[in-house]
Amino acid sequence: MTLEVWMLSKRTNNTQLSWWQQILLSRRELEYQKSSPTKYVATTRSGYSLVELMVVITVITIVGITSIPNLLNRNDRYLLDSSANQLRQVIIDAATRAQAPDKNDSSGSPQVFQVSFGQFAAPATGGVSLGSVTTNQISLERGLVACDSGDLQGGFSTLRSLTLPRGIYVSSFYPSNQTSPNNRAIIRFAVGEDSFSCGSYDNPAYKSGQLFQGNWLGLDKTNNKTVARYLVVALGSQKVGDKRYVTLDRVTKQVAISRSNPQSYFTPVVDTLTPQWNDIASNNFTLSVACGSSQSEIVISFPRAKDRVNNPSVVDPNLFVSYNIYWTVGTIKQPLAISYFYDLETDIVRYQFTSDLFTNANQPNAVVSIAAVDGLENVQAPFVAPGNLLESRQKSFSNITCGSVISDHETNLSPLNLDQDSREGEGSTCNPILSFLPPKNQRLSQKLVEVLVGRALATPPPFCP
Repeated sequence: MTLEVWMLSKRTNNTQLSWWQQILLSRRELEYQKSSPTKYVATTRSGYSLVELMVVITVITIVGITSIPNLLNRNDRYLLDSSANQLRQVIIDAATRAQAPDKNDSSGSPQVFQVSFGQFAAPATGGVSLGSVTTNQISLERGLVACDSGDLQGGFSTLRSLTLPRGIYVSSFYPSNQTSPNNRAIIRFAVGEDSFSCGSYDNPAYKSGQLFQGNWLGLDKTNNKTVARYLVVALGSQKVGDKRYVTLDRVTKQVAISRSNPQSYFTPVVDTLTPQWNDIASNNFTLSVACGSSQSEIVISFPRAKDRVNNPSVVDPNLFVSYNIYWTVGTIKQPLAISYFYDLETDIVRYQFTSDLFTNANQPNAVVSIAAVDGLENVQAPFVAPGNLLESRQKSFSNITCGSVISDHETNLSPLNLDQDSREGEGSTCNPILSFLPPKNQRLSQKLVEVLVGRALATPPPFCP
């Protein structure tokens, strides 16, 4: 049987078998396979073995596993980009509303629009608030303008709220003076103002318009003093190491997105020092009065203060300094000005106001107190004793006399710069009240005014340099 099968198989390689020979060959092969299964070798083979299939499946699995993280990272980077774009639009929206409020925004008192960021778990360090995965809330809010720096903001309503996608958060916010328990930082735009302020929610002390303000100062890579140009909000991701930087240019007001920090060369300098007086000589601290029958015009003059940043012994005349001015007349203490700013190019600060506490018939004693404040609202310590350059200044003015007399209906007359430390008759000729006789051709009209008004007009003495 074996020989016959072999002969038939041999013939298949040379000639085409007839149909009955093919049937016979297949039957003989089957019978031989059943009788000798261990010796049978198939003459044909098709398909893949199990080992080959396992190898192919393993290779496909490895390639798929290695490509999945790249796909997921691409999605995280997309979320980072889209979040940065949304934040940029919110900032632009706030700035636009402040510049051109619509009918819903313009009702009532002057308003502010601000972008709020939270929650920050720790206070700002070195002018930078560092966020975590929980710092993922961004809001556009509308509120009222504070009358002065001492007023708390209130009545804010949320116009738009944004929660960043899972794993995306505010990594850092610069510049900020945010402290505990205040856990939010803001960018604030006021209606009618071209600049913005930023920092802590209750006290955004950084002002964009003051380009050389101490709280924008820092050091470059060579430790030379420099000034920051950008407000920078960095967005980070838990899953990828990339960051997106949303920047607000305080010169051009442009809001942009960058993959690198445009101020990577910049190291903020912490300003915790109060301003220092330039001169504390008592005779340079003066109060001048131009009297009227019902009110008087008063000028307070004093040498300026200069701010310090990170070196207690170095002052910078170009940095912002304002003044809180109070006076006490009798038992009444009144604030005259809060955060009063005067020209930085002038070494003598002058504050002019009108008061009904001084009249022709009444010149009471007065005590004037002045505290210098820097841009971060570092305020000088209260007055203890004269002679301290870092404390508030205070001076008592007694035996005050009217340097000149003004009529109540003439409101454009400026008071003379008189030193009221000198008593009447001493110092210069500007101190006493001088009478003045008008020309003859003006006496008739003046007498008519005296009759109608019921008081005599007095003309100021000649100007004394």
